[in-house]
Amino acid sequence: MMRETDFFFNNPHEHRVCDEQRFTTRLQHNFCTYVDKNQEQLLLHEAANNPVTFEFQYNHVKSSRGFRAVFDQYGYDRALEMFSELLNNGRGSVIPDLCYHDPENITHNRLVVEVKCGSTSPYSIYHDLRKLRLYTDPEVLNFQTGIFLHVLSPNIDPIISVKNWVSRNPRSVPINTPNYDELRNNNYIATPAPVFGISYYIWRINNPVFGRDGFFNTNCIEEIEINSNSFDGSCFV
Repeated sequence: MMRETDFFFNNPHEHRVCDEQRFTTRLQHNFCTYVDKNQEQLLLHEAANNPVTFEFQYNHVKSSRGFRAVFDQYGYDRALEMFSELLNNGRGSVIPDLCYHDPENITHNRLVVEVKCGSTSPYSIYHDLRKLRLYTDPEVLNFQTGIFLHVLSPNIDPIISVKNWVSRNPRSVPINTPNYDELRNNNYIATPAPVFGISYYIWRINNPVFGRDGFFNTNCIEEIEINSNSFDGSCFV
């Protein structure tokens, strides 16, 4: 349902630009419109005797307090240990670009999307994929579907880009990153691959195509399924 004006706008210099924040806002609007029209077919609601109201949220903070409220101590300690660079030892938060879930209970989660537009650093891709690992982990947030959506992505495959980044030493990690020294100096780095039996997806749109009716042609999306074997190699743990 998206149109070319949802992807691009002309800046004051008349250059066609795909802005990440503007695109994500338009994406949220289109998701909401689609879901409202197709609720029964999508089976997005629980049984009538246990209704759940799902909402789309943009840049929604899932704080450490929110994690602690829904996990037992073992589950919370496990999340802190496995995703220390995201949760920052209980002082951090996890912010998905776009999510569809029950905001009253972060264990009722349906869809999470991380968005990047244009060229971005391999570390930024890795960081988003790590968040997708956390979101889709059945013992953490248990999102049913996770997508890394890269619009106007460079030619290099994001998996190769991340592998190249982790193989370099010292690591090119932004200095304000939590656990900067650990990431930069450690020979191994936590894998962005999901747990065994779980998948999430990379959707690349290198050249958006629009039909005669003006709507985006989804056939131009390149889909890559990420599973537990996608980031095998000596650099990951």
